[in-house]
Amino acid sequence: MAKKKKDPDTDDEGAGPSEKDDKDEAAGDSQPTEPKRAPDILTTREIGKRYLPREQYLKVCIREMFIYFIFLFAVGLLAAGHRSKSEYYLSRVMTKLFVETKFKTLSTSEIISYNDINTLEQTWEYFNFYLLNIYWDYWYSYSDKFEPVLAEDQGILFENKIIGRPRVRQLRVRPDSCTVPEDFRLMFANCYAEYDSGSESTDTFGPANGSVWSYSSPSDLKSLPITGEISTYGGGGFYFDFDKTLDSTNDTIRELFQNLWLDRGSRALVLQFTAYNKNENIFFTLQLLLELPPTGGVLPYYKIHVGQYLRRGYWDFVLLAFTGIFGLFVLMYTVEEIYEIIYFKWYYLSSFWNFLDLVILIFSYITLGYFAYSFTVAEDEVPNLIKIEDEHACFDKVNNARNNYVTYLAILFFFAAIKVLKYLNFNHSMHQMQTTLSKATKDIACFSVIFFIVFVTFAQLGHLLFGSQVQDFRSFVTSVFALLRTAVGDFDYHKIENVNHFLGPVYFFAYIFFIYFILVNMFLAIIIDTYSEVRASIRDQTKELHTGDVLGRWLRKLCSCCGCGKLVGKYEEPQGTKGGLSSQEDIQNLLRRCGFNELEIDLFFAKFDIPRDRPISQEEMRNKLLANLQSDTEKVKAVPEGQERDELGETLMARIRVLEDNITEVNYKIDLIDNKIDAIQQIRARRRTAQANN
Repeated sequence: MAKKKKDPDTDDEGAGPSEKDDKDEAAGDSQPTEPKRAPDILTTREIGKRYLPREQYLKVCIREMFIYFIFLFAVGLLAAGHRSKSEYYLSRVMTKLFVETKFKTLSTSEIISYNDINTLEQTWEYFNFYLLNIYWDYWYSYSDKFEPVLAEDQGILFENKIIGRPRVRQLRVRPDSCTVPEDFRLMFANCYAEYDSGSESTDTFGPANGSVWSYSSPSDLKSLPITGEISTYGGGGFYFDFDKTLDSTNDTIRELFQNLWLDRGSRALVLQFTAYNKNENIFFTLQLLLELPPTGGVLPYYKIHVGQYLRRGYWDFVLLAFTGIFGLFVLMYTVEEIYEIIYFKWYYLSSFWNFLDLVILIFSYITLGYFAYSFTVAEDEVPNLIKIEDEHACFDKVNNARNNYVTYLAILFFFAAIKVLKYLNFNHSMHQMQTTLSKATKDIACFSVIFFIVFVTFAQLGHLLFGSQVQDFRSFVTSVFALLRTAVGDFDYHKIENVNHFLGPVYFFAYIFFIYFILVNMFLAIIIDTYSEVRASIRDQTKELHTGDVLGRWLRKLCSCCGCGKLVGKYEEPQGTKGGLSSQEDIQNLLRRCGFNELEIDLFFAKFDIPRDRPISQEEMRNKLLANLQSDTEKVKAVPEGQERDELGETLMARIRVLEDNITEVNYKIDLIDNKIDAIQQIRARRRTAQANN
C-alpha cells in the first residue's frame, strides 16, 4: 500500500477515514497497509484521520477544538489585558495639549499648532508654548499666578508627575557631507546632506562649552534611535535638560537662540519627557521630532508610548498567571508538532495548517522571550528611573521592550485567530465554504500574480506622474497605500487632476477600469465557479457526520438527561449515515448522472413504488427492484411462445407505420419550406433588378 495522499489545502472533516483505499495509491512512498497508531494523548486530527473510525475521529476533532479555544482565550486575554481605555484617554489628552492646541507666534501673530510648524522661527516660538505646558506651578494659568500648586500636585494637568527632567536633543550633519557641483563652488562653501549615520557630525560648535555644544554618544545618553518621516536618527547628539524652574529654562533657551544653536547643519530636534499618572498607574512618554530636511523647512512628527510598568493590582497578577498558562500550552503544542513531524516526516509540509502551526509556535516563543525581557527590564530599570530628579530619565529601553512584546503578542493573536477557520468546519455549509477556498487556491494564486503586476505598475506610474506634488504619491510605498485606500473611497481625485489636467483623469479612469471592472470581477468569477463545482460534487456525494452533528447529539442527550428533551426535539443523523439510507434527492441525483430526464425519473419512482416522504434503505430498494423484475418474468412466462411472437410482430409493424407517416409529413413540410425560400429569392431578385434600372 502507498502512503495516504492528503490534499495540503483540504484538512477538513469531510476527508476522513471513510475514503477508499484506491485513493491512497496516489503517493509514491511505501508504507504498511495499517497506518501506525499514535498514543491517545498524542493523537491529533491529522493523525487520527488515517485510521480512526469516523465518529471517533470527530471526537478527537472536538477535543482538539475545545483545547485550542482555551489556548486562544488565554492569548486573547493577554493581548487585551495590556491595553486599557485609560491609556487611550491619557494619550489623547496629551496629544491635544502638546500637538493639537494652537498657539500664537509673536513675530507674525499667526495661530498655528505643532503640526503646522514649517520654519525655524516657528520652532523657537513653539518652545515658549511647550514650556508653559511642562510647568504647572500655579492653578489655572501660569500667567495669572492665581494660587501656587503644592509640590505633590505639580505635574502636567495636575495629575501627571514628570519623571526627571524633559530633554531637548539635536542631531547634526557635517558641512562636507555632500559635494557642491563644480559650477557652484564659488557660491557655496559648504554642503549639508540628508541625515544618516555616515554623515552625522560629532564636532563641537558654537561656544563649545557644555553638552549643548558638545556631542554625546548614545551610550552616554542611553537613548535609542527614533524614526521620522525622512530618516532614522541615532540616540546621540547635542542636548540640554530643562531646569527646575521656568525662568531658568527660558534663560537657557534664549542663550541658545542668540548663539544660533539651530543652523544649516541641524537635521533633527527631539523633545522628550516621561510622566507618571498615579491614579491609573500609567507611564506616558512623548517624543516630539522636528525634522529639518536638506530642502529647508521643518517637518513635525511625534510618537507616544503608554504602558504600565509597576504591578500593583490583582489584574496584573491575573495576566501573569495567564502568561504561565500560555507557556504551558506552548510546550504542549511543541510536543505535538514534534511528534507529527516524526510521524509524517516530509509529508508534514504538505498541509497549510501545519505551516500555520509552525508560525504560531515561532511567534509564541518570540512573545515569551520578549515578555521575559520586558519584565526583567521593567523590574531592573523602572525603580531606578523614578528616583531621578535632576536629569533626564530615559525610558527608551523600557518602552521599546514593552512595545515589542505587545506587538508580537498582537501578531500571535492574529495568526491564532486565523487558525479558528480550521475548526469552523462543524457542519455541511461550513465544509462547503472551506472546500471552495481550498480548491480555488491555485487559481487565486495565479490571479494574484496578474493583479500584483497590474497594481504595482499603476502604483509606480502614479509615483512618477504625481510624486513631486501630491503627498499620497511621494514615494512608491505611499503610492501603493494610496491606491489601496481607493477600495474604501479614500482618494483625493482633485489633487492628481490639478497636477495634470489630462493624465490625471486618464490615470484614474484606467486604474478603476482595469482593477475594479476587470480584475475584481475576475476574482469573483473564480470564487463563484469553484463554489458551483464544489456544491455540485458535494450534492452527488453521500453525506457524512460532521462535528456539528456529534455536538448536536451530545446536546440532545444532555437535555434529555436534564428533562428538557422536548425542547430540542428528536435527533436525526444526516441522511446517508444510518446504515446506507438514501433520500429521494439522493436517488434523483443518481438517476440524473445516469442520463435520465425528469419524466423518466418520475416514472421510475411510480413504477417501483419508492416513497418520497422518508429515506429508503439499500435492502428495501433491492427488494422492490427484484420484486418488479420477478413480476415481469412471470408475465412473460405466462404467455405462449407463438402468441408472444405474434404480439411482438404486430407491435413492431404498428410502430413502423407510425414512423412512415411521420416521415411523410416531415417531407411534405420540407417541400413547403423550399418553395417559400424560392419565392422569397425571386422577389429579392426582382427588387434588385428594379433598383438597378432606376
